[in-house]
Amino acid sequence: MNKTQQICIGIFSGTTILLCGCASAKQESARSSKVTAPAAGEYTTVVSGEDWGPAAVKLIVNTGKPAAPEAVTKDAFTVSVHTQDFDWTQMVTTTADKKREVLNAYTSDTEGNKTGKQSAYIALELPVGPADSLSSPFFYDVKSGFNNWKVPYDFKIKSDLLTKPAVKCAGRICPSADTFSIASSTTENITLMYAWYKPAAEGKHPLIIWLHGAGEGGKDPYILLLGNKVTALAGDKIQNIFGGAYVLAPQSPLVWMTQGGTPYDLTSDKHVSMYSGAVEA
Repeated sequence: MNKTQQICIGIFSGTTILLCGCASAKQESARSSKVTAPAAGEYTTVVSGEDWGPAAVKLIVNTGKPAAPEAVTKDAFTVSVHTQDFDWTQMVTTTADKKREVLNAYTSDTEGNKTGKQSAYIALELPVGPADSLSSPFFYDVKSGFNNWKVPYDFKIKSDLLTKPAVKCAGRICPSADTFSIASSTTENITLMYAWYKPAAEGKHPLIIWLHGAGEGGKDPYILLLGNKVTALAGDKIQNIFGGAYVLAPQSPLVWMTQGGTPYDLTSDKHVSMYSGAVEA
């Protein structure tokens, strides 16, 4: 990242840096792998990045045999979730079992897109919102200060269209985040994971660099992509502004404000993060 390049900084939840006139990015990594379709009696969780963070917006259940579109209604399904939770009164991690409302149900393809045709795959839309903690697959660890994937975060789906409740998750898909590639880079014995996006149009394009907030550090770039809706940088609205733009989102193992290996230990006169060299390489 050439420091002599023109830099424009904008603040969202983290820090966004725009480097103008950048050459094509290296393409040493493949697109992030996607989950295979759920087998009969299994389901897949669809996670989106919202303004307030990630949300489980949809479940895709394989009934094991094709169902007619008219036979699929939201009232034909009941859904509950067994999830990691936090008791703020006792300040301890707990689990909760709660029923989830089904907003809509329809026959779909393996990625949850409505088909209007016979299909063994049924998409169930769920309610989400910033105050709905059950809709979030993330758990904020108050001790580490990081967001992590909830464990457990398991759904149970019941319906007469199923021979038995679907309780096994085949995995999760994150359509907006899956447009990014995931890779790592090591400089001066420091390894950073990062996510990057390449615009469809060939040629030179600006490079947008996103530096995440304190809660999105670690070794899983999906945390930073979904935690603050960084995926919007690869969306049509922003991409159209620049006529296509590369997006680079590095992830610090700890918080960026780390100098000697302990978060927020910038005590020397230089106040330089130990990750500066790795980011600027």
